[in-house]
Amino acid sequence: MSTLVLSKEQLRQARLKKLCDDTQMDLQSSSAEIATPVLSEREVSVGEFNELQLLMFGSRDNTGSTYVSDQDIQRWHDQGFQFCTPTQNNASLDPATSYITFGLKQNKGGPCGILAAVQAEIFRELCFPSTDVTDINLKVPDLDLFLLRGIVRILERASSLPINLVIPVELSSELSPSSLRVISCPSASEAVAVSLRRLLPHLKSPTGCVLFLMSLILSRGIEQCKRDMDDPHNSLIGQFGHCNQDL
Repeated sequence: MSTLVLSKEQLRQARLKKLCDDTQMDLQSSSAEIATPVLSEREVSVGEFNELQLLMFGSRDNTGSTYVSDQDIQRWHDQGFQFCTPTQNNASLDPATSYITFGLKQNKGGPCGILAAVQAEIFRELCFPSTDVTDINLKVPDLDLFLLRGIVRILERASSLPINLVIPVELSSELSPSSLRVISCPSASEAVAVSLRRLLPHLKSPTGCVLFLMSLILSRGIEQCKRDMDDPHNSLIGQFGHCNQDL
């Protein structure tokens, strides 16, 4: 009688296959019991869009600390969530860190407060991953998933549910009421799934930070955001495009 001896790699592959098979069976057995969440989708009204603009950028006239210039606003419309690219061939950089690709890239001054908060959530995923990740130099799709999880986690903390995602109908550098939709998600997992399907390309576009901030405000509620602020007549973004303390 012969004995079959499996290598460690073969055993690992066998365990992985069994885990995948078991997971698939669980999904199939529960699919009939779990109803697909009904998502609410609506247009952004002109009044709501104007309120968002006022809360984000303040009054457009030059009276008081809420003034934000056109150049400041443009900085926010030129900042998406883009990861750094490998630069091993750049001799001016430290070779020990030039390969790192999990850092968010900032184009100009202004939205650093938003980028820092999202970057912290990405670090959280890197240090305490929800999936089995062992290589810190991750592939871009893995990082995109970490980005979405981090963004949704921030939106979930700000909201009492649902999580409201502001999503353009098409890729564009111009945002207007007619070009935006709000999708209300009853849970964080559903928000991640919707973001993967519909929001990710827009987050990586130049309007990514603005769309995230709009989603954050609508998830919290415009009136609740004003109640949270020291001065409800102030704006979340101040001079030079910097994030105010309220944001």
